[in-house]
Amino acid sequence: MVIVWKEEVYAIAFGVIHKPVDEFADHTLCRLGKWYQTEGKQKYTNINVFRLLDDPHRAVHQNGIQALRLIQDQQLESAIHHLNEMEKASVRVMELLDELSLQIDGRT
Repeated sequence: MVIVWKEEVYAIAFGVIHKPVDEFADHTLCRLGKWYQTEGKQKYTNINVFRLLDDPHRAVHQNGIQALRLIQDQQLESAIHHLNEMEKASVRVMELLDELSLQIDGRT
């Protein structure tokens, strides 16, 4: 999910692996995004916390990809800013997923 995707961002940022930035999935093509667009929308679209999930999830991807582009351009301060924004958005995604899980469990 989000953690695996971020791990790849950091691996590229630190030169552990090499992958073109253009090959990174946007927020609709990763595992969470695919679930959100299919099963999630079918089952949970009436739950407010589910609907709140899309924006921070998008922000994780946008900021991670932007950070990698900035690293390529040697703009490290700006890249760090975007990595921090990616982390903030990731925390929000995890909070919302936890809350969604609690709401789903409470309904059954």
